[in-house]
Amino acid sequence: MKLSDKFVCECHERSTYFKHIAAPIFRKSLVISETVTRAEISICGIGFYDLFINGKKITKGYLAPYISNPDHIVYYDIYDIAPYLKKGENVIGVMLGDGFGNSKTCVWNFDDNVFNSSPKLACAVEIECEGKNVCYNAEDFVCKKGPVVFNDLRSGVFYDNRLAEKGWNNTGFTEDDRWHKPLIAQRPRGKAKVCEAEPVAVIREIKPVNISKGELAEYSPREDVCKWIEGKNIQETPSNRTGGYIYDFGENNAGIYRLRIKGTKGQRIDIQCAERLTDGKVDYANIDFYPDGYSQRDIYVLSGEDEEVFEPMFTYHGYRYLYVSGITEEQATEALLTYLVMSSDLESRGSFECSDDLANRIYQASRRSDSSNFYYFPTDCPHREKNGWTGDANLSAEHMIMTMGVENSWREWLNNIRLAQTEDGQLPGIIPTDKWGYDWGNGPLWDSVIFTLPYYAYKYRGETDMILENAAMMVRYLDYISRKRDERGIVEIGLGDWCQTNMSTDGYTTPLGFTDSVMVIDMCRKAEEMFAAVGLEIQSSMAKRLGDEVTKAVRKEYIDFGRMSVRGNTQKGQAAG
Repeated sequence: MKLSDKFVCECHERSTYFKHIAAPIFRKSLVISETVTRAEISICGIGFYDLFINGKKITKGYLAPYISNPDHIVYYDIYDIAPYLKKGENVIGVMLGDGFGNSKTCVWNFDDNVFNSSPKLACAVEIECEGKNVCYNAEDFVCKKGPVVFNDLRSGVFYDNRLAEKGWNNTGFTEDDRWHKPLIAQRPRGKAKVCEAEPVAVIREIKPVNISKGELAEYSPREDVCKWIEGKNIQETPSNRTGGYIYDFGENNAGIYRLRIKGTKGQRIDIQCAERLTDGKVDYANIDFYPDGYSQRDIYVLSGEDEEVFEPMFTYHGYRYLYVSGITEEQATEALLTYLVMSSDLESRGSFECSDDLANRIYQASRRSDSSNFYYFPTDCPHREKNGWTGDANLSAEHMIMTMGVENSWREWLNNIRLAQTEDGQLPGIIPTDKWGYDWGNGPLWDSVIFTLPYYAYKYRGETDMILENAAMMVRYLDYISRKRDERGIVEIGLGDWCQTNMSTDGYTTPLGFTDSVMVIDMCRKAEEMFAAVGLEIQSSMAKRLGDEVTKAVRKEYIDFGRMSVRGNTQKGQAAG
């Protein structure tokens, strides 16, 4: 079922740190008088959507449909909604979030993404009743601003339950004049595609292991963020740094939480997520890419009616600790908060256990790290950046495929990487991105992910489709990188040995030309083998020739055959050599 090309929005103004615009909700009421024989909806929310039928949330998972540059790919999902429909009135409800379609931080120039906009909805509904077809699209809905007064994939969600209209997504609801026809929105430039990556799901629930009164440590954004917000009015103020409660969940993971509370109307609860304590205080200073008040922080305002349950939508956090302010001592119970650990819903294929408890704990921490950093695609961290750094995925690829079913999600991410590649073959260091990461943050150590993912899928799973799908991208890149060699035949253009130990004090540095060139050799050898495996002999010969030429140059420039060592005297150099 195809997605409609008609996109709509509730308003054209987009939300920022300096002016909050509430997330929109949409509803369509329809009457069915005959038996439904088939009913489907294809839906795209840019950035995210939640879908409801007759009050029941049926979204495939969290952060649907995907995290992508909508000018590259417009992702959508298809649902069979026949089981949820009945004779009489039925209601389709949709809530939209900003997602990557409206990023807000200045870091990575995300605030200036060309496609940033207010949330957009496109959908196609087809209902067949005893041979008669009825069709709707997003223009047939009505909409208004909802109770999510601010949301951001990286920062968090501010939710005012006093603004929630009970039953808005269910039958029997009476619309008032605040509901209006949606506005026509500009269609994203990307090609529509069904999302085939595994959905993001809750994989575990964890109770707190300790609750105590506590404080927040001091926080300051990094320098470029401070300069960016200077002279501007940030709409939200930071949390109170004293008088709150620290919830310790005993493990560092990624996800959201479930808040379950009964309180008074207008009671405001601030929840600050963090990974660490400093002098007993909750410290989130390492998450410094955002103004204070927007660094992994959620706000919930109670309606005061019965028990209320809140699970943040359209965001996720990396944390062990929650600092909760605005609650009473009686409310600070174990039942108040539950950690909802989330990740892409990947098949578990391998495990490790031995008689050494330390080795077992290291393995379990590694698995938690892998899960925390897999939200549709591999990321660098779930708290500070949430970026698809190609270098991080490159280094983690082999152990991930040995323990998790990553191929579908890798394949989907590679679709995005292909579209991020420039005509001359260059790749950015993070994907998705708009224009950041081409001039800095990339290079062979990072770019080689386009070879590594198909290679390990081939070696461990016998997968060759991924090679064929990405062969043209790999060839284009090899042509690009061959033209980046200097007069010595060395490539020296990108990031090198990253975060070297004592690199600023001991004077030992792995030469960039060595690390870049060795990675070119590695990707050439992988490409040579992969291309031969799928019958691309000319391409295989090209990869071999380039690899041989760069190998010769590296041996001449960097290898001391008398000492059998690599210039620079570093562990990285010796290991790579």
